[in-house]
Amino acid sequence: MSKRAREGAPAAAATPAAATPEEEILRQRLLAKETSLRNLTKRYLAFAAAVETAPVEECEKMYQGLLRELAAYEFGMAKARTMITVNVQQVASYEAMEGEIGAEMSRTSEEISALSKKLEEERTLRQQKEQYAALARRINQLPPRAATQQEIGALSSELETLRREGEELSATMAERTRLFGGFMHALHDLQLHLGGEGGGEAGGADVGEADGADGGAAEVHKYYSGIHKQLTQVLEAAQLEPFDSAPGDAYDWRRHREVERRPSEEVAKNCVLEQTARGYTMGGELLREAEVVVSSGSAAAAAAAEAEAAAAAADAAAAVEAAAAADGEEAGEAGPEAGPEGSE
Repeated sequence: MSKRAREGAPAAAATPAAATPEEEILRQRLLAKETSLRNLTKRYLAFAAAVETAPVEECEKMYQGLLRELAAYEFGMAKARTMITVNVQQVASYEAMEGEIGAEMSRTSEEISALSKKLEEERTLRQQKEQYAALARRINQLPPRAATQQEIGALSSELETLRREGEELSATMAERTRLFGGFMHALHDLQLHLGGEGGGEAGGADVGEADGADGGAAEVHKYYSGIHKQLTQVLEAAQLEPFDSAPGDAYDWRRHREVERRPSEEVAKNCVLEQTARGYTMGGELLREAEVVVSSGSAAAAAAAEAEAAAAAADAAAAVEAAAAADGEEAGEAGPEAGPEGSE
């Protein structure tokens, strides 16, 4: 039996490497209990040898010791079987726990995904609420709708009033233009009449009719006084006022109309040199521009500027000609070089 036990240990050590983990664990535990198995084998061999040579009492003691050793070994084997059972149950419990943990992890992942979506929705909702709050603050800063509508109504009324005023001003301007036209017509008639009366007076002096000439002069003076009074009333009603431009005044395109431009040594450039016709305003608004002669500055300065411009033009032309000549020379040099290359 001891020989079989000794042969069993190398056989157990020579188990194939493909054994399962559970079998490997059992093998290691059996190897760990080999000491007790050797002790049991020794007791058995000693008892077998004592049965042949030793007295009965000693054999009885050895028998009892062998029984106790067997009982202890059997108890160890039972304990090992119990531990195996418990370990199998524990492994099954761990596997069940692993499944529960996996399911719990899956549920937790799903909950995390759902909570992430909900968090994103809550963030979007919060951003919208913040935007709504900002818009509400801006809206609250504005006046109420009723006040805005009232202001719009007031502006509409003001626009209507301005439109009516504009129409009235247009009508006034048309009337003033008509009156001014009548004034100019009456002035022209007065000039013609005075010219005719002057000729009549000259003829009367030649024939010696002094009394007729005095009567004609009085009639002309009376007619002129009436026309002058009428024109004065028309001008006052139309608020027609003349304005003049003195030499040296700055040229203003809004009030002046340039009829000529001449050089001058006394008057600066772009200033009024001479007025050829007065300007008129009606009711504070421009009716006709004043016709003026504008100074072009000193003749010497103008001549110097023209000379500088001519010199600059000449320099530019010379630079262009020099550049053209340089380009021609480069083209001539490139021609002979390209000829031999083409022949080769």
